[in-house]
Amino acid sequence: CIIFGSDQEVAGVMRAVRRCNATGVFSWIGSDGWSARGLVSDNNEPEVEGTLSVQPQANPVDGFEDYFLNLTVENNRRNPWFV
Repeated sequence: CIIFGSDQEVAGVMRAVRRCNATGVFSWIGSDGWSARGLVSDNNEPEVEGTLSVQPQANPVDGFEDYFLNLTVENNRRNPWFV
């Protein structure tokens, strides 16, 4: 099963799997939203065992953080939603 969800949502799914005695029935493919988060695996180790985790590579863009942190209403007039 492929699950796209937050770590809190998926932790709830794993608890439900345990309550239904379905541990080991499913093979999980996890998105980056939950598959590397401790909240999901804590106390759910048997349920998440064997999960295939998809983690996209994220590389920082030189200068972006400085640019973004210095945006103001005055210097970003091209974006009407920036308030």
